[in-house]
Amino acid sequence: MKNIKKLIKKYYNHNYDHNTDINDIKDKADINKKRNGGLLLFMKTKKLAIISTAVFIAVIGAIVIGCSLGNNNKQQETVKDAVITLDLNPSIQITVDENGNVSSVYGNNDEGKMIIIDIQNELVGKKYDYALDLIIEAETECGFFVKATSNEEYNNLKITIDTEASEQQINAIEQEIKTHVEEKLTELDVIIKDKITTVKNNTKDALINKLLELDETLNKDELNEKTHEELVKLIAAYNIERINFPTEDLVNMYNNFKEYEINIAESRIFQNFVTTSSALNEAIINNYNKLFNLVQEALNSLKSSYEEVFINEESSYNKAYNEVLAAKAEVLALRSEVEALEDGLEKTLKLAELSAKETALLTAESGLQFAKQAAESALNFVTTTINQALAQLDSYIMSTEDLQNLMNQNANELSQKLNTEKAEYLAKFEAEYKDQITAKYNKLVEQKAQLVAQLKGQE
Repeated sequence: MKNIKKLIKKYYNHNYDHNTDINDIKDKADINKKRNGGLLLFMKTKKLAIISTAVFIAVIGAIVIGCSLGNNNKQQETVKDAVITLDLNPSIQITVDENGNVSSVYGNNDEGKMIIIDIQNELVGKKYDYALDLIIEAETECGFFVKATSNEEYNNLKITIDTEASEQQINAIEQEIKTHVEEKLTELDVIIKDKITTVKNNTKDALINKLLELDETLNKDELNEKTHEELVKLIAAYNIERINFPTEDLVNMYNNFKEYEINIAESRIFQNFVTTSSALNEAIINNYNKLFNLVQEALNSLKSSYEEVFINEESSYNKAYNEVLAAKAEVLALRSEVEALEDGLEKTLKLAELSAKETALLTAESGLQFAKQAAESALNFVTTTINQALAQLDSYIMSTEDLQNLMNQNANELSQKLNTEKAEYLAKFEAEYKDQITAKYNKLVEQKAQLVAQLKGQE
């Protein structure tokens, strides 16, 4: 509700003390405790993002990376406020503090989540090079890196380094990280020569793009006004908030639900003032309630649609998704087996089998894409309904002088109540979908264990 947000923002900034209960907020934001409580100190609505950012900057703490560079003959270099991303197929992103310790780790896709899902507790608080080692070991165990092969299709790793540094400093950082990764992979018998590519970004643009991918409702102009350090803190905050969701479908559910829940929370909170106001006539109250009920019904419909598509294991989407998981596991295990064989008839037969499995995987992925498109089409219809209902409610408020006056009179209290609502939303979501989150988590852990067992059985 665009106009309501403007009013709330105005009163919030003038009347609300951002430092209220700051110790409680810091406890919630404690990186070392994040998996016990989660973190939700911001909201996805564009107009209130600046409020949430102010809270984040106050409580997240420094999200920086400290890398010791060079050798005994060179001065050590230190990089701060950086994000390191490893893309092999699993995509994994880490942030590191000024002491060189990992402060957050995040799987950018389902493969990345699978890799870190049962080692993330071991990564946080450790030195960044130790974390890189653990990630690389897990990727090798699961067959994403193939041992002792020079096959050009395999072992291609991309390392992206986002930091604020001089050209000389970032070159030194790049070489340090690349050398460390090469040494670890060589130790694991993975042939990596000339297969590591690096991308270095020492401007804010790359970080802003990452944030817009995480939350498309953020305002690019507002992000441009922030420092490099503030942008990295926001990335880490998003990572911390979503780390408990083991699959991308759950992340997307949460993102979509949160956007609408917070929007609708404004209407729900204001509804209390409307229904208890002695200054409003009965017709205005009834009209408001009718329009609000339409919004709530649309949200309930969205929830039902998501649950039918992404939670119900018998849905077309989930069946297609499980087929892809099974096909991918077979390909990962088989390609490692093939590369371990000497040239001969057995290897020729296995190569033919691998080719057939890869074709089956492509077919399964096409089926999943079709199922996803069908699901998104249905969901788009429901979200359009919500948007229309919210627009009608907003229009009614702004066309009714008595409602506008009531909004102005209570804007400060509204903003404080809304801040509480958004801070509690993560916990509400996790409570509502606890069983499904646990099931998805266990499935990924099981998938990883099966891959490792298959590969170890080949040794």
